[in-house]
Parts: sequence; C-alpha cells; structure tokens
Amino acid sequence: MKKKDLTIIDDLLNRTNNLPEILHLRAAEIGYILTDEDKKLLLETYEKLDDILKESAAFINVKFPGRQSFIYAWNNIDFDTKIGGIKVITTDREHTKREWKKGIFDLKSLLKTLRNEIILMIDDEPYSDNPDKETKNNNFSANNIIYNEGNVTGKQVQSSLLDNHKAVKTPPIAAIAMIKNILIGLFVTIVGGIIIWYLTTKTFI
Repeated sequence: MKKKDLTIIDDLLNRTNNLPEILHLRAAEIGYILTDEDKKLLLETYEKLDDILKESAAFINVKFPGRQSFIYAWNNIDFDTKIGGIKVITTDREHTKREWKKGIFDLKSLLKTLRNEIILMIDDEPYSDNPDKETKNNNFSANNIIYNEGNVTGKQVQSSLLDNHKAVKTPPIAAIAMIKNILIGLFVTIVGGIIIWYLTTKTFI
C-alpha cells in the first residue's frame, strides 16, 4: 500500500461527509410536491453517491481482491426502506430517514475500516526481521565489483564468498617437517657421494 491509497480513501470519506442533505426531501411530508430545484438536488446527490459506491467497489477489487468481509460490507450498503429484507415503498417518514442514515453510516464505516487497514499496510521503508543480516548482505566493497568502461553487468560482480573458496590451503606442519628432512637427507647423500668420488679419483692418480 502507498500513501496515495490513503489519499483515495480520504477523498471518498470527504465526499461522503459532504453529500447534500436530502432527508427532508426523501422523507417529505405527505402531499409535498417536489420542485425542479428539489429534483435537481436529489439527482445530483444520487449521482455523487453512486460514484462513491462504484469507486469504493473498484478500490476493494484492486487493492483487496478476494476480501469477502469488504465485499459483504459493500453489498449490504442500502438506502431504501425494507420490511423483512424486502424493499418497499412506505409513507413512514421515520423509517425512510432511518434507512438512509443507516446506509450512509455503513458506507462511512466501510471506508474507515479500509483506511485503518491501509495505514497499517503503508510501507514507507523496507522492513527486515534481521537488520544485521540485511546490512551484512548489502555491504558491497569496491573490491567485489569490477567496472568495465562504466558498465556493470552481472558477470562483473565478484562474490566475496568465491574469494573464500579460492584461498590457498597451506600444508600441515608435519608434512612440511617430513619434506624438510627428505631434502636434507638428499643433500647430505649428494655431498657425501661427491666427496667419496673425489677421494677415490685422487688415490688412483
């Protein structure tokens, strides 16, 4: 979620709160004849309300796909008078007012719930459960990256892990001592052979 999503919901809430007051027309006294201005106000209000409902549904479908709780809440928003769940036309003014207020209340409640969830889901900065590990993995040194004429490709990135595997393994101390003794013995044998050869040759002469 982004801050712009919160802005969208705030706009829908603001438009809902600023809907014209039409209860006196929807629940007008019996015999009252609507004027052209009344009809215009009702039509404009219904159109604004219809836009809010459609935009709310689109937002839920895109941002909260499959969230049955939001879909159910949206489907239950209604402004018409009902008896036993069936819509009816009634002259009961209080009933008419009550259903309209309930519809507006349900719409605002849904928008406020969406707003609360968006606030919790807004991700301004990346979050890590293990910040130390993330910092370690993101510490790239200049020695690990080769720049080729200003272009960096995937093949030019050298991992420090590879450097660890390339380390030269030194022979064990015992092996070094053994090799040293062999070389010394070989040297003594060669020198001794030369001396014996020299003495033997000189005797014959």
